[in-house]
Amino acid sequence: MPVTRVARTVVDLARELPLRESLVTVDGALRAGTTLAELHAVAERQQHWPGIRRAQYAIAFGDPSAESVLESIARAVFAAAGLPTPLLQVQFFDGFSWMPERVDFWWPWFRTVGEADGLAKYEANTPAERRLLLRKSHRRDQRLSDRGIELVHFGWEDAVDPRSDLVARLRAAFARGESRTSEPPRWRAVPPPHADAA
Repeated sequence: MPVTRVARTVVDLARELPLRESLVTVDGALRAGTTLAELHAVAERQQHWPGIRRAQYAIAFGDPSAESVLESIARAVFAAAGLPTPLLQVQFFDGFSWMPERVDFWWPWFRTVGEADGLAKYEANTPAERRLLLRKSHRRDQRLSDRGIELVHFGWEDAVDPRSDLVARLRAAFARGESRTSEPPRWRAVPPPHADAA
């Protein structure tokens, strides 16, 4: 059965879909090893096709560091709300070594971290295991807070419900973080899983 190549399929979808869904597709393809050059080459061949500007915007906005559908959707929500584009997959230095935790979104200008939390991360076979996961999560949050960071957790409902207060919560965190006078935390971006392929 004849099928189109991944890059062609991604661009075809991005010409038709809203940004949120397009970004999920573009980010996923980049994460799986499709290159930006391949996507741009297809978009160039389709430069007079309907919807190509929509596709070009999604491609330009694509990021292989977005590690889940929720992260991609959140990025579209941030863009639609006019929020600054965050950095993805960042680690912090605790004074002795780089912390093993990576955060999903980092706005260094506002010292604010955004964490896209699907409920699967707390699933476990027993209540005791679930409590252990929750305790680990709380300790992680404390280590991040100790760096002088504003931390905003959100889930699927926050990202997809138009009545969500996610953007307001982030703006409030930005204001708090911007007002901090302590030394900003030391951080570094972690390479995406397929950085060599992208």
